[in-house]
Amino acid sequence: MKILCTAATKLESESLTGRIRSLNLFQERRGRFCKDDFEIHFLITGVGPVFATYKLTKALSMNDFDFVLSFGIGGSFKESLKPGAVVYIKEEIFADIGVEENGAVKTLFESGLMDENEFLFSEGRLVNPEDNYTSQAMNELKRVKGITVNKASGSMETAGFFSEKYQAEVETMEGATVFYTCLMEKVRFAEIRAISNFVGDRNKANWKIDEALKNLTEVVFEILIQLINGGKR
Repeated sequence: MKILCTAATKLESESLTGRIRSLNLFQERRGRFCKDDFEIHFLITGVGPVFATYKLTKALSMNDFDFVLSFGIGGSFKESLKPGAVVYIKEEIFADIGVEENGAVKTLFESGLMDENEFLFSEGRLVNPEDNYTSQAMNELKRVKGITVNKASGSMETAGFFSEKYQAEVETMEGATVFYTCLMEKVRFAEIRAISNFVGDRNKANWKIDEALKNLTEVVFEILIQLINGGKR
């Protein structure tokens, strides 16, 4: 089984790779971790949809991966979803692709440029069917709705707009890219995110990046170990 683990930045992945190395369960060969017929590959995609699309598409074209595990940090729109929490993204939307018309921002679907149920989309959303490789750790995570943007929201006004328009719970800059690419390529996948901050709050003194990364590493590591063991610890 070949798993491709993707993160936007080295910061998001280095703790996990360090944890894997420390256990000596795997042989490290040319940047991948191998154990029997199980392989874990890592890919740093870069930040944002454009870079992530290219890197992920190229990786999938060069290898036959069984599963893509996308992980990283993200922002929360909901007071109930606090920094430090780790969640499973069930569905994604490309939130800032569209047109501005008569003072209103419209999606490609609302503007008539695409059908909201066009191939891969369901009412304008990309949905993970979840008929994939699962683990107890993955199943225990809260399922949430994500949106993907080209520019991280920097005001409460923007945060309120996206939250209301899409009923969004989490904001990222790569999630929908993973959904779209993996659905197109017919590769099973999951997106796991740890909340580092509330969307719109750019005062990083309020952020909990270290806590989010620690919790993210623990959960993703547990998922990988359970995948090796057929879904159980």
